[in-house]
Amino acid sequence: MGNLREQLLKAKLIDENQAREARREQRQKRREKGMKALQQEAREKQEAFLREQETVADRNREQAREQRKQDDQRERNLRLVQRIQAGEIREGSRGNTSFYFVARSGIIPCLEISPALAGALRSGSAAIVEKPSPHGEAFSIVNQETAAALVKDAPEIVCFYKHS
Repeated sequence: MGNLREQLLKAKLIDENQAREARREQRQKRREKGMKALQQEAREKQEAFLREQETVADRNREQAREQRKQDDQRERNLRLVQRIQAGEIREGSRGNTSFYFVARSGIIPCLEISPALAGALRSGSAAIVEKPSPHGEAFSIVNQETAAALVKDAPEIVCFYKHS
């Protein structure tokens, strides 16, 4: 408080008499309250400070938990993309046969693939999966082994797989 008083004096917003009067009033208020009331006030301030610290700590813990969750999801998506790329079928992925399927978003996209690859999809020796991507939908055709593993580990990304 004295510091604020000094700043007001330097800025000439109050004069020395006003500063003295403010100090006197402050002492008088402390005397009137008594020692118990001042101690109670100090305890309440301390408790409020501790509650605020706990709130901040809770917020920080929640942010850290959310960050770990996002990191885990990014890591999982990276592993899935690597598995998809390892089992991806590239030959015949361009052709003149239209193959329609239902994506996770509910839309019905169409892939233009070779007739042999369309037959492999219908027979279950290949599958269409959606690569985890923050940039929108990206589909790949993977072999049966990769599709079977993805059905177990990440069934939400498998768009079309006729398994027995």
